[in-house]
Amino acid sequence: MQDRPVMLQQRPARYRFSNKGSRSERAGLYFPVGRVGRRLRCGNYSKRVTVGADVYLSAVLEYLTGELLELAGNAAMENKKHKISNRHIQLAIRFDKELSQLLSHAVIPSAGVAPFIHPFLKKRRSRQPASLRLADSSDGGDPHSGCQKMYPVSTQQ
Repeated sequence: MQDRPVMLQQRPARYRFSNKGSRSERAGLYFPVGRVGRRLRCGNYSKRVTVGADVYLSAVLEYLTGELLELAGNAAMENKKHKISNRHIQLAIRFDKELSQLLSHAVIPSAGVAPFIHPFLKKRRSRQPASLRLADSSDGGDPHSGCQKMYPVSTQQ
């Protein structure tokens, strides 16, 4: 028997740092890092892809998705709905400045258009009621009195 304590056997260098869990778990992401990396490598976007590119792209996609879903959820709650529909995603994109710029050419099926009425088409409200405006006119209230000023009739022929 040995009197000395038995040293724990060290693992070889290649097994010293174990990779427990997926790369998504190690990065703290919900988006699949391995799948994004495979799509980057096989997609012919470039000849070489760095080691951290797939993690970085997964993080960016997860952030954009979270931002879009938060805005779409707010739009659904404003419309008193419990489910997010295509319409709510469309409204979230079009009313956010950065997302609208990023997804300006995106077409979302069955989402409609963002509500917009040009200010020129809106009904103009004057400060005075119409009855006061006619009484204040210098020509005795004739609504067609300004026509001669705009289109003078020449008496010479």
